[in-house]
Amino acid sequence: MTQELEHNPLLIALDLAHRARQVTEIQELFFLLVNDSKRLLPYRQAVLWREGQGVACVSGVSQFDANSPYMLWLAKLCRLLLTQTAVPRVVQAADVDVLDPGVAAEWSQWLGGPLACFVLPADGDVPGLLYLVQLEPEQHTASMPLLEEWFSTWAYCYKAVATPRLHLRYKLRRRWLQWHSKGAGLPWWKRRHLVIAMGITALLLFPVQLTVLAPAEIVPAKPVMVRAPLEGVIKQFFVQPNAQVKSGQPLYAYDDEALRAKLDVASQAFLAAESEYRQYAQLALSDQKSKNQIAALQAKLNEKQIELDYLQGQLARATVLASADGVAVIDEPTEWIGKPVQVGERVMKLARPDELEVEAWLSLSDRLNFDRDADVRFYRAAQPFSPLDARLRYIAYEAQARPEGHFAYRIRATLTQPQDAAVQIGQRGTAKLYAGWTPMVYWILRKPIATVRQYLAI
Repeated sequence: MTQELEHNPLLIALDLAHRARQVTEIQELFFLLVNDSKRLLPYRQAVLWREGQGVACVSGVSQFDANSPYMLWLAKLCRLLLTQTAVPRVVQAADVDVLDPGVAAEWSQWLGGPLACFVLPADGDVPGLLYLVQLEPEQHTASMPLLEEWFSTWAYCYKAVATPRLHLRYKLRRRWLQWHSKGAGLPWWKRRHLVIAMGITALLLFPVQLTVLAPAEIVPAKPVMVRAPLEGVIKQFFVQPNAQVKSGQPLYAYDDEALRAKLDVASQAFLAAESEYRQYAQLALSDQKSKNQIAALQAKLNEKQIELDYLQGQLARATVLASADGVAVIDEPTEWIGKPVQVGERVMKLARPDELEVEAWLSLSDRLNFDRDADVRFYRAAQPFSPLDARLRYIAYEAQARPEGHFAYRIRATLTQPQDAAVQIGQRGTAKLYAGWTPMVYWILRKPIATVRQYLAI
């Protein structure tokens, strides 16, 4: 059976076709074509040339120098034959001399006889191939039809293997040619691809309003800060969070036991100084020595009086009163009881319910050029379908560190619509800031371009 296979050209062609269908790598296909085709038609050398890449494979060698004189001449010949040869044929030096005398002049130097040429033109995504078989000078071409059939089978297998692995530029070029050739004989307004392209371009250039999002919450617009008037420990709170407070109403009180003890001591010292002063004032009428001590006793009495007045004032300030009407803004009063506070430390706020605004924190990447009084829409997390309209009041010029670990710009926006009971301090949500009009393509690509720009030095 093996001897019959080697002596029957038809069985050899069928065997080669079977092996080609089993190959999954392009280089294996190249090797099979230039080396095993010799079983059908004996030849001196076979070369496979690939359009756009040069010589792809040469029979009898595993590696070759693409810059050798023979390979450079062979590349010129292949480019010439690929454009001029449409069907498989035998090429002589005289045939090439008509096309390029310079290439034909070196024919005898590199080739000693005729050349069988098979062409696989570029088809869709598959680049063109040129298969050259260097025949012996006395070689007859009776087996050429069978070799041609084998090459057709091989070319079909090559397309099946090569199509999914082609370079991107071949695919793009094919898509572009197919797209551009549609409706070539029609007016431009009837060409579907042109109309679609113009529509997409118009859509990308369509102006849209550029917006950015930022986490936000409702805060008092002009709160009255209630700070600690003296150093001490808070003993009691008289108001609860979000309670309505009137001006002069007690808010909280200090632990005043130590202060009262100091006041009692100061009172006794004042009474003693006053009694001593009166005693010496009576003696001064008849005793000159007592009269000389009146000035010193008067100074001592004034000192005690000042100390007493100071302690009485401190005791009066131990109960902190509201300086204005509003709502008490405080987290948890019980956390303050027993806590020592310093002078000037903020304890709570007093806010008017009808003077509220939106505070947002804008990330560094969203710091755009906002117009003065730009529109702001606040979407509350608990009521997303009832947004609140506001006007931008200011943006901080310097970013601040946030508890989340990033930097952001503080934004304040004044509410423009009437405020009802549903709008309360502390409500959180998302603020949408409007930064003018821009083409849709910029609205889509702004963030990707900014992200890529951080890693590319362009």
